[in-house]
This record gives sequence, C-alpha cells and structure tokens, in this order.
Amino acid sequence: MAVAPASAADAANSMTEKATHKPARASSVRRSAFAVSKANDANRSTRWASARSRRQWWRVDLGAQRSVSRVSIDWASAYAARYRIQTSGDGRTWHTAASVRAHHSATRATSFAARSARYVRMFGVKPATRWGFSIQEMKVFGPRDASTPAPAAPAPKAPGTSSGAPAASGNPTPTGARVFDGTRKANWSQIIEAAPDRISDTGDPLGAAGNVLKFTVQDGDTVISPNPRAQLETSDFINPGDEIWFGGRIFVPADFQTPPSGSWITLSSVYGPPYSGASPAPIQIVQGATDSEPTFGIVSKDWTTRYWGVPLSQMRGKWVSWLIHEKFATDGWMEAWVNGKQVMARRNLALIDGSNNGGANHITQTFYREKGMWSTATIYHADFGVWKVGG
Repeated sequence: MAVAPASAADAANSMTEKATHKPARASSVRRSAFAVSKANDANRSTRWASARSRRQWWRVDLGAQRSVSRVSIDWASAYAARYRIQTSGDGRTWHTAASVRAHHSATRATSFAARSARYVRMFGVKPATRWGFSIQEMKVFGPRDASTPAPAAPAPKAPGTSSGAPAASGNPTPTGARVFDGTRKANWSQIIEAAPDRISDTGDPLGAAGNVLKFTVQDGDTVISPNPRAQLETSDFINPGDEIWFGGRIFVPADFQTPPSGSWITLSSVYGPPYSGASPAPIQIVQGATDSEPTFGIVSKDWTTRYWGVPLSQMRGKWVSWLIHEKFATDGWMEAWVNGKQVMARRNLALIDGSNNGGANHITQTFYREKGMWSTATIYHADFGVWKVGG
C-alpha cells in the first residue's frame, strides 16, 4: 500500500474514475448543508460532514462489480487522523484494502492491489479534530474494466402503457440510465425487518420464471414505528434537480383481505430532497374520498384527490406493473406522471432541512401498514428499478 499526492496521471495510465455522482450513503450527516452527495459531486467547494464522533463512514455504490485500486480523498479541515479504505461486493461484508494515518488536512491518494468491488468506503477510525470527519471529494480509480455491465432489463411499464413513442412531457418509459436494480434482497443498501424471514427471495407465486421478493408482515413487527413494516431502502442518490423513474410489479394474493375502512398500506416512497418530512406521493393502497373501494396508486395526503390508481378488486391474484416519473426542482417543487399522464401538477414543497423525519434521500420498497388490520399478511414485489437522467 502506498500513500501519495493525487495526480492527473491516474486517467492517463489506463485508470478510470468510477465514483463521481454515483449513489452514496454515510453513517451520519451533521446537517443538510453537508449532505452525503456532496462528497462525490465533482465540486470541491461542497463537502460531506459527519456527526462529531469516532467511527463514522462514507461509502459509494459503483453500480456493479468494478476493478478498483486507488482512492483519493480531498479532506476538509475536519480530517481523519486514522482511517481505512474498505471494499465490499454486497455492502455488508467489508474488506480493508488499506489503513491510513494522517497528520494534516490534504488530498491523500491511497493505492492498493487491484480488486473487484461494488462498494468502496472510507471508515473513519479517529478524527483529528473535535468536528468529526469531512470530505470535499472522494474519488475511486481502477483499471479500465474489461467489459461494461450487462444491459439492464427492460423498464417495467405502468398499467396500460403502450410501446409507442414517449409523450412529450412525462415519458412513459425511462430516458435515463438505470441506477438501481432491486430485483434481489441483497441488492438493497438497507433492510428493515423484525425477523430474517419477513423479506425473502422466492419464486413467482404464479409459477413464472425469475426471482421475486416476498414480504410477510405480522402485527407485532413494529421495528421503526408503532405500525408494522418490512422495508428495503436504496442508498442516497435523490437530489434537488433530479428527474427519476421508479417502479416494478406488485402481486396481491387472491385471498388478500380487504383493508378496514380508513386504513392504509404503503408499498413504495421517495424520501428526502427537495421536500421535508415523509414522501408527498407514496405508492399506497387506501380508499380515498372518491374511491369506491381500497385502491392502489397515488392519492393526496388528505385522501381527497385520487391522482392515479387501480382498484384492489382488479389486482388480486395477478401481477400489476407500475412506473412513476417524477421531477424535482432545486427551489422546492415537484411533479409526477404515470404512463405519460401527469398525475401530480407542480407542487410547492419545503426544501429538505433538519426537521426531515423521512431520513436520508432514498427510495423504499416496502410492506408498511397500519397496526391492527390483520395478524399477518403477505404481498410480493418484483423487477423494482430506479432510472435517472444523467445517472
């Protein structure tokens, strides 16, 4: 292992930089101005800053297994006196590529034997100051990969989507790159379940080929809030100014009970910028004011306006595809489409701040329901993906 000043020669010597603008997560964020994404946004005037404590980390998801051999970190004044460069194939089991000691703030480039990894992280062992750890830019280099990742599977289509040309505004098929594949449980950065069997990889309940995810929630599964849930979360990569698509397929068993009047089930949400608090447009099963029965789709927060939906009676025992297209602005508004049709006009939303109770900027695939509905219930998700313009 060698530590040396960073050099532009990395790119020239058949080395490619692989981390800029990729999805990232961190153990903590001191405040919203120092967001996780600031450490790989190609802007040295911004930075990520951790909580004021030891053993903090920042990690990047390269999107696929990549060959890596060098990490360069531009430290702010809150630098690490001791830290480790670690790699992982699944985001859970980590291997230390290098251990580094530093005596001043600087740009430090650490080289190590080339290895294959999807995730790379800085694990801060000891901060040099009382301010924790702060990174202006972290770059990951490696030999040019012999081949690019295999093309992603075709994007799922919302009910009724045709294969014709995209609409002029609100495209029914993604025009961005696929930045996340949620087909399997292991692909998700965060897994929240009351027991290891609440979310599982399994076969299609209708017998078709391919992997699907089974979610079984019991009434006592109150792992985060008083209401039971089993939930998967992506890493943090939704930022103000982004345009994304996310969706997949959902299967509700034929014997799935009708939810009690006034109850709710959440199946997917976007949390984080550019709004504060929980998602303004979660994918849910609720009976809105204008619905004749519980309906899957998007409804206003007060349940008075149904933006888009499929009645539960039309879903039981079959797979239903869905794909949401959303645009976020830097000045606090968002809008959304389903199948090229605008289902949420521009809405003014508060920019994310310290009061955000939805956590970091991520997307969930979940089975989250009101407590007391049933003792246990099961649904299935499949083919979940996220696409992003410029991803």
